Amino acid sequence: MRINVAIVLTALAAFSFGLARQAAAQARYTVGIPVVAGMENTQLAPLFQELVKVVGDKLGVKAETKLIIYEQGDDILKKVLSEVDSKKVDITLLFGQEYSELQASGRTDLIPIATLSAAGTAVLSNCIYVRKGEFKNLQELRGKKWAGASYRPTRYLLYKKGIDEPLDKFFGSIDYANDSPITLIVKGLEEKQYDAFASYDSFVKISGLMTKKDVFFEPLVCEKYDHSWIFVARKDIPAATIEQFRKVLMGAQKDPDFGKFQFAFQMVAGKFQPVKSEDVKFIRQIFDLSIKNGWRKEENAFFKKYKP
Repeated sequence: MRINVAIVLTALAAFSFGLARQAAAQARYTVGIPVVAGMENTQLAPLFQELVKVVGDKLGVKAETKLIIYEQGDDILKKVLSEVDSKKVDITLLFGQEYSELQASGRTDLIPIATLSAAGTAVLSNCIYVRKGEFKNLQELRGKKWAGASYRPTRYLLYKKGIDEPLDKFFGSIDYANDSPITLIVKGLEEKQYDAFASYDSFVKISGLMTKKDVFFEPLVCEKYDHSWIFVARKDIPAATIEQFRKVLMGAQKDPDFGKFQFAFQMVAGKFQPVKSEDVKFIRQIFDLSIKNGWRKEENAFFKKYKP
């Protein structure tokens, strides 16, 4: 659920340009990109490297990328902070739940720069998808089979709909299903391996699957849950440099230097925008609730039992 190639490429292109613009202040920056295991063996990694090399060569700057590989169920924040604290990366990305966890820890040494919206929004909704016409409401899924690549988003969705039960109590059975790429988990639904799956609506929309004439599935219920990537920089990077990054990103869509990347912005229906305090506060409330109610412990047990 965590990584979409088009979003990553768009973000990385923009950051590479931002790095180059302030080359006089510092000749090298490393951008850490969290990537779910398996994606590093696709065209993703060489595309990153080539994109950064082209931009760096053009502007005379040494700009590097470092993939931070994680497995679903890993402590993503711990992995990212390890790279940040060892100064192996200067800038990195955090989803809203990880950013909330960072806040909860009391750390203030990572400065938010901007966020990249997806499918027109920075706040992501988790949806439960079913085969068209098979279920009319959430209650009809009681006792049925559910699958997903994460646990807490659906646990929160049920809670908001008045169902405060662990997933394996509400559903008849649950299972882990890989959603990177999203076509994998959709195929499982089509083959009736399960009755419903959960994923972020923006990722499903970006895939284009919902616009096909023969689309066989639909969202049954959705709930806002997470924040799109928040780009953060180490606090020891000069404030003026961080502000320059921010200005470059904010103007990326209309900047002719980003012309060849406009297709990527259009593909993800996204744009760089400021990180809104109200959005961050909303996601933090969800994070705090998940810790208070023990949903992280349930999630850890889910991965331990079901993830291959």
